[in-house]
Amino acid sequence: MSSKLLSIILTANKFLGTAPPLGQKRLIKKIYSLIVVVVLTSGILVSSVSRSYLKKYTHMKFIISVLSDIIAYAFNCYTIFFITFTKERQWKNLIKTIKIKEAENDKTCPYVAFLLLNIIFWIIVLCSNYAFTQIVVFKSVPDLIILNIEMYTQFLFGCLIYVILKMLLSRYCYLNYLLSDYVHNMMRTKSISSDDFIYFVKRIEHVGYSLKESVDHFNEIFGIPLLLMVSYCTLHFVNYIDDFFFFRFDSDKFNQFLISNICLVTMNFVGNCFLIIKCDAVLKEAANVKSFAYKLRKCFPCVLSKERIELNEFIDFAVNNFPKFSAGGFFAIQKSTIFSVLSTITTLLIVMIQFDATKT
Repeated sequence: MSSKLLSIILTANKFLGTAPPLGQKRLIKKIYSLIVVVVLTSGILVSSVSRSYLKKYTHMKFIISVLSDIIAYAFNCYTIFFITFTKERQWKNLIKTIKIKEAENDKTCPYVAFLLLNIIFWIIVLCSNYAFTQIVVFKSVPDLIILNIEMYTQFLFGCLIYVILKMLLSRYCYLNYLLSDYVHNMMRTKSISSDDFIYFVKRIEHVGYSLKESVDHFNEIFGIPLLLMVSYCTLHFVNYIDDFFFFRFDSDKFNQFLISNICLVTMNFVGNCFLIIKCDAVLKEAANVKSFAYKLRKCFPCVLSKERIELNEFIDFAVNNFPKFSAGGFFAIQKSTIFSVLSTITTLLIVMIQFDATKT
């Protein structure tokens, strides 16, 4: 199902201008992308006029809010221009590598899965919009429309990243299955020909190298967007949680405020956590490749120097080609990244509360 779901999400991202044409006419794509950016920029300029509620913010909260908007806008500009026009070769290589024939174990229709994801997103967003308009009245509607577009762009792009990570994970699982099955056969038979062993090692090295290249392409394409998504999530979290401590509107509207903030913060933060956890899952599967490489050396009765050299080269290959996910080269993406984000949120929140307390 992942391949079909990937095609659906890619099509949706192309509609928003955040995916490359991949065979379509580049001139039409450039014109369309330019129109999307112009419309988005115009909408941001118009919506900025209706944000009079920013005057109630402290200097620190105002800076956090503006930085969030800048990051969201930078995300759209980067994904529309740089990824679609400068990373097309990496896109093609990545899609070609991860699109393998899958076993039909998952009977879920990809269209149903995509529809359910969109229904969940828009239910959360519309509930939040309704609650927010009850607080700031309807002159905030242009701001909400732009915010919805920016969040939906990040949502769809996040879905794209998740599906690609899921397919990378399945490739590494398949690689570990081949190694596990071979080690099991060796331990059972105790007699495997030297030619078969060398052929198998070369085959595994070829698959492993293509996967390492896929992860490198992934980092080139999605590194900066992941950095911007995590940064936006962090500032978004801090900005909204700060309002729990210092509510700047009428007290009788606090319940609506809770609905608005909790829905958006939870969706944004949990979505980014899913991406980070999936990256970590790929790394764990890749680590199993190294483990099986050492098991091969332990199980295989290498009496010939040729076999021993080949096995040592395979172990070196497994160690030297271990994949790493990076957020644009600024930090490695692994499970501990979640705690780093929470640590940053806590620090910024303490600073903002101090500024708020000083003002009050």
